[in-house]
Amino acid sequence: MDLIVKGGRLVTPLSVFEGDIGITDGRIERIARSISDSPDEVLNAKGMLVFPGMIDPHVHVHDPLPPFIDREDFGSATVAAACGGLTTIIEMPTDTPLLESAAIREKIAAGKDLANIDFALHAGNMTPDAISSIGDMVREGITSFKGFLSPPYKLNDGQVLEFLREVERHDCTALFHCENGEIIDNETELRMKEGDDPVLHSLGRPNIAEEEAVARMCRFASHTDTKLHVVHVSTREGAQEVARWRSDHAVTGEVCTHHLVFTRDAMHEQGPFLKMNPPLRGVDDVHALWTALADGTLDMVATDHFSCFRKEKEAGIWEAPSGVPGIETMVPLVLSLGVNEGRLTLRRACEVLSTNAAKVFGLYPNKGSLQVGTDADLTIVDLKATKRITADDLHYRVGWTPYEGMTVRGLPVATVVRGKIVARDGEFIGRNGPAVYIKR
Repeated sequence: MDLIVKGGRLVTPLSVFEGDIGITDGRIERIARSISDSPDEVLNAKGMLVFPGMIDPHVHVHDPLPPFIDREDFGSATVAAACGGLTTIIEMPTDTPLLESAAIREKIAAGKDLANIDFALHAGNMTPDAISSIGDMVREGITSFKGFLSPPYKLNDGQVLEFLREVERHDCTALFHCENGEIIDNETELRMKEGDDPVLHSLGRPNIAEEEAVARMCRFASHTDTKLHVVHVSTREGAQEVARWRSDHAVTGEVCTHHLVFTRDAMHEQGPFLKMNPPLRGVDDVHALWTALADGTLDMVATDHFSCFRKEKEAGIWEAPSGVPGIETMVPLVLSLGVNEGRLTLRRACEVLSTNAAKVFGLYPNKGSLQVGTDADLTIVDLKATKRITADDLHYRVGWTPYEGMTVRGLPVATVVRGKIVARDGEFIGRNGPAVYIKR
């Protein structure tokens, strides 16, 4: 036996119990109240929580073209991810489309060469011409495809239906950024005439733009019988539409960490540094998103991680790129604001940080579970540990975080990927050999 994780409280969606985990050749060999073998290494987890390895299902980390590749790549992003308690990411196209087999193979090769944890891929951003290539992409191991209802990758309604029918034909999942393009184009134009107050960006993308788009996509997906995943739900109304449709159709949804933490009022202090799409919302929306995450309306937390340099964000609210880095801070923020503040149970935290993403995106049970025979991916958590978030302690190439100065309670203290400890106490230890691309 290579490693025993000893004396922790093991957390699953069904129960929390004390036990040891024995690991051999990167897989869980045994789970028992006590394991007395003499392994090569013992990881003392007494007083800690042991979760199935946590997953970020929505990150933008490796666009091969400048300026994106200068900001972030698989290597830098996954060091931060490992230090933040993540064992798997699902990478999302940024600006360069991922729509052809050759491009997919190039990205897989880059991930295997650079990444420090395991990874899967979403395809997109879908264009009308790429719909006929979905079968080819499935053969490369991709089963989730992202579309937009707003610029710059907007599909019209007819193209959306064609896309959904092809996704359903291959028994895959359609991901959609749900904002009504006509509404936000008109509203943003009006707000730009009012000046450069950072809050105007949020007001230019009103709640109704998301509400209408989520309702329309759910109706379309129901019509075509296609599995639909609504990315980064940010409004009370959007969550309500997911709840309304999911009882009759296969609809899932995610919420981003920043939409659980900030309201648009925070833009008065941080300005363009808190510019993202969809934007920050009101207090009622934040409360509603936490409720939806707790009651099962929304299935998982994601970061929509996107890095850019400080000087780029300082360009002004209308010129600055949209997006924030978050891959290293997701787990402690959800533990702190969710579990320690009583919004989430431990079992629910396991679902929204690990198990549900694995199930929705075809990684389960090898990822997202504590089961004998599966990958030994573990996130070890000290729920009492506290830390003040500062960019100096994080591992981003861009050198800033929107969560600067926040104190969190509940930290990942060890990250285990396929049986090897890759990060400990917020510091990266080393790669677990070549990263594994998860063909779904």
